[in-house]
Amino acid sequence: QIESRHDLEKWSLEETHNGRRASMEDLTTQDEQPSASAASVSVVIPVFNEADSLPHLHAILIPCLEKLGRSWEVLYCDDGSTDGSFKVLDGFTSEPRVRVISFRRNFGQTAALAAGFEHATGDVIVAMDADLQNSPEDIGALLDRVDDGFGRDAPDDH
Repeated sequence: QIESRHDLEKWSLEETHNGRRASMEDLTTQDEQPSASAASVSVVIPVFNEADSLPHLHAILIPCLEKLGRSWEVLYCDDGSTDGSFKVLDGFTSEPRVRVISFRRNFGQTAALAAGFEHATGDVIVAMDADLQNSPEDIGALLDRVDDGFGRDAPDDH
């Protein structure tokens, strides 16, 4: 157990589709204190047994975010990986804009995403897979569409 990890307070998620529950007893995070200021963009990445792909993802992602000209943060959400993914992620936390949330066991992608969304500070949250199915290079184009107002005035279908 890494000493800087601490249990989060007041967080829980019930996955109703399979009856499993993730709670503050199951969730730990690398960040000692929340960011002093909110990021413009938060990238939330659920991780489950991706130790081999994580260094490549991180090496591509960070330069893409730096090119945006906006404040950013990355939240890696380790969903109980057993392949050493957490150790790889822990190495990324030397960058202060990178945070790691870790479940003590696997709860599924929905729980990992929900934890990341809960702790994201960005005005815009981008979710992407750790296996590079989504290209980090596409984040800039996505943000351009958001800046153009895409999705803001969508009709209410409810």
